[in-house]
Amino acid sequence: MKSIGRLLLPLFLGLSLLFVLCAPDSRAAEACPPGKVQGPKGDCVVPPTCGPTQVLVLNRCLEKCLDGSSPNVDGKCPKVCPQGKVFNAKGECVPIPTCGPTQVLVLNRCFEKCPDGSSPSISGRCSGAH
Repeated sequence: MKSIGRLLLPLFLGLSLLFVLCAPDSRAAEACPPGKVQGPKGDCVVPPTCGPTQVLVLNRCLEKCLDGSSPNVDGKCPKVCPQGKVFNAKGECVPIPTCGPTQVLVLNRCFEKCPDGSSPSISGRCSGAH
């Protein structure tokens, strides 16, 4: 496939409109043969063989996270709370609140159930309330 030159792609950010200049890529529509992946230069390369405690992320072998999940592209493991705990507004792991029989848990806070049986909004208000 021949290069179609550089493209200006519109990118909407709120009310602003940005144009991103994309470099030509003659291999964009071409797939790599089985057993190969696209490398950083756009060429087809053999992916590295990772060890038993590693996972392949963007053609790099990174250590698996302690919980068995894959790390982010920067190699860092996402923060995960242990079972029975959730993040609070400060990003700390805290026990899941226990709500009363007339309450419902909404974003880690207990609110009274709405009269029609539905759950309140994240502010604790029922849809019919003014």
